[in-house]
Amino acid sequence: MRRLLAAGLLCAACAGGSRESTLIEEFFATARLQDTAALSAFSRVSFNPRVDGTVQRFSVTKIGVARQEGASTLEEIAVDAQVRTPDGEVRPRRLVFTLERSDTDRWMIVGVRPGP
Repeated sequence: MRRLLAAGLLCAACAGGSRESTLIEEFFATARLQDTAALSAFSRVSFNPRVDGTVQRFSVTKIGVARQEGASTLEEIAVDAQVRTPDGEVRPRRLVFTLERSDTDRWMIVGVRPGP
């Protein structure tokens, strides 16, 4: 019984933030392919592999509190990423994504910047 409860709590903890993690994972995968048409469906920004590198893996470290700005809801997501730079080195980078949801119920990535 305890194992079942522990497994249930672990699954609940992992499920938190899955929407954000999935969207950011899709962003990095699409950016890696340089598919700007596909990227424009859910992002207004890019992550150019020739300039910014390619993300090998990442983890969401913080999900900010959603806030209203006019008709939009904004949310900031911090990630720690392992980025292969254009010269081939793998370096850790902290990035902060800004997600926006307007009158449609879809989230859009509207910003990405270096984190603190």
